Amino acid sequence: MERASLLGYRTTRIVNLDTRRQILALYERSISLSRAAVTQLRVKDVQGALEQLWRCERCLAELQAALNFPQGEEIAVNLWHLYEYVRVNVELAGEHLDSTPLEDVLFVLEALRDGWIQLLGRQARRRNLVVRTYREPVQPGHVC
Repeated sequence: MERASLLGYRTTRIVNLDTRRQILALYERSISLSRAAVTQLRVKDVQGALEQLWRCERCLAELQAALNFPQGEEIAVNLWHLYEYVRVNVELAGEHLDSTPLEDVLFVLEALRDGWIQLLGRQARRRNLVVRTYREPVQPGHVC
């Protein structure tokens, strides 16, 4: 019962985020699930690892579904290929029950997340940018 409440809260929290924050949340969740899968593979918890990998694949599918090809053009295509690379490595980790492919998964996802955080920071700075214009009083006799 408590787990169901927590999942409902998590879903509500993510749905209420704007699109940019949802993407960040998907990156964070994918990274967290990948790390959990690595840990579970190391302790030979196969069922737990497969569950984490399956959830990670769902997050990757959401990231792919969020791509806007008409607007994003080349960037969207490149992200699609990166997501596919990550997805294939997640599948390999599950098929071979090996955490090695997850090292690449974590490297790519963490790099994408860090880039996304930088992008969000730049956008926030632009929104909070205050441009003040004022005119100094011109004193007679001064040539401007």
